Amino acid sequence: MHILISALHRPAKPTGVCRHAVNLAQCLADTDITQITLVIGSWQQDYFKTSFPLFSKKVKIISVDIKNSSTSRNLWFLFGLPKLAKQLQADLVHLSFPLPFIRTLFHCPVVVTIHDLYAYEYPENFGFPNVIFNQLFFHQCINNSDGLSCVSKCTIESLKKYFAGIEKKKEITVIYNYVDFKNV
Repeated sequence: MHILISALHRPAKPTGVCRHAVNLAQCLADTDITQITLVIGSWQQDYFKTSFPLFSKKVKIISVDIKNSSTSRNLWFLFGLPKLAKQLQADLVHLSFPLPFIRTLFHCPVVVTIHDLYAYEYPENFGFPNVIFNQLFFHQCINNSDGLSCVSKCTIESLKKYFAGIEKKKEITVIYNYVDFKNV
């Protein structure tokens, strides 16, 4: 089984979302999954190499060379990601955070990790009109996904609060953030 994890994200420095994607890849590599592909933006290459050492040969990183702008990233999520998933013959696509995508363009299941519901709980932090787009993309991603992964039970409860009945429509599971105590 080949899992493609989209970790392409705006920040030019390490974030929890990127760390979660790498940790997910490392944990999946310890299973019978045969290949994991992490997709990042070209602006993320340096910090992925220095901050997130990969220990498994099952995990490959692909860097996408696009402009790091909202428009470029969202267009790539809509059209480039499904094309890449098909080209790589991925059996499952895992989105490391909610992003806009068109379900019918994917040939395989798409799962998304939900880290929080800040756009709903603290909309003022996003500002207007950004919060509208963030909530719209979040809602679209939830509806189009085949399954949802939350980083905590609290996140699942928030998801149920803002998306009533979601647990009846989608398979939802918790995949906790991984903590490596090997070097402690």
